[in-house]
Amino acid sequence: MRQCTPWVAALVVAGMVGAAWSAPVAVPVSVSQGGGLGVMQQSSAVEVVVYDDTTDPNNYLWFWPDAGDGNPVGDEVTLAPGGRLITKFELDYYEADSAGPVTADTILRFYANDGAGDPAAPGTVLFEMDLGEVTYDDMATLTVDVPHVPVPDSFTWALELNNSSTANAVGPLIWETPSVGSSGDHFWWDDGTGFAPYQFTGLSSNFAAKLWAVPEPTTMTLLALGGLGLLARRRRKP
Repeated sequence: MRQCTPWVAALVVAGMVGAAWSAPVAVPVSVSQGGGLGVMQQSSAVEVVVYDDTTDPNNYLWFWPDAGDGNPVGDEVTLAPGGRLITKFELDYYEADSAGPVTADTILRFYANDGAGDPAAPGTVLFEMDLGEVTYDDMATLTVDVPHVPVPDSFTWALELNNSSTANAVGPLIWETPSVGSSGDHFWWDDGTGFAPYQFTGLSSNFAAKLWAVPEPTTMTLLALGGLGLLARRRRKP
């Protein structure tokens, strides 16, 4: 497992002094598109949080190395029960360019972990969405509306930044144990030679991501039929 050194985020920035800084306030760069690889017909079911690592902060972040070089970085996650059609993705990030906001062409992908190695690397692309040019500003949340993408219980999300206006100036916050779902103690980075697992020295290797989902239509149908059957049995009782 390759090792990385995180940056200490105890910076003199509003809300980020020492261990006392609180969870970042979401100032979303919201991107909503209606298509992409792996899209299923939308369901009217209520979406629920199936992964959440935004409730246990620490004082670290990691700048994407040479942000804008087109090399994806992401995290392998295991979802909690509640649905496997992803409807929304969020990532808390920090941008530290003193000259102002950083812009980068950004691509979001979901991968099956069916590649080589142990742990198995991200391989098959389950979903891809070109977010276009995204502006990263200060400490905020990137929010992406995902069009009901089917995923397995465990998979890897990754972001690829291209043509960034400033290298090494934006990156995800590193948080501790997820409150919903789980994540292994490593993240994935493709440095141009393929994905490899990395760990932060002496620190959790989980990024501050959150995922929402709804059940697949077949699951909803079975639940509805089960409810109707229960109702019918009750009505037949003398």
